[in-house]
Amino acid sequence: MDNLIRRLKPSTQEPSAQEPSSEFMPTWTWAELERALIGFAVSEAQVDMVAPLVSATRKQAPFYSKDLLLREILAITYVIGDESFSGECGEGPDMT
Repeated sequence: MDNLIRRLKPSTQEPSAQEPSSEFMPTWTWAELERALIGFAVSEAQVDMVAPLVSATRKQAPFYSKDLLLREILAITYVIGDESFSGECGEGPDMT
């Protein structure tokens, strides 16, 4: 169990130059991320959501750890690819 917890903990260590490059993700631009996310969108409403979500994430990125930034990007991908999203702004359930 301790081994699993150690593996799941976010790394605070920067990669060294000697480590194989296959362990690292390639870098990408915010524009490339935006184009990729548009490819996941299943409706026009979701396509319209991509730019504002990426912009907001880009503005917050300096304050995020690498792990949190990746989670944010994955969460956006989930929302954009959600086929059950209607895109309509209707009234939600009564909260009273």
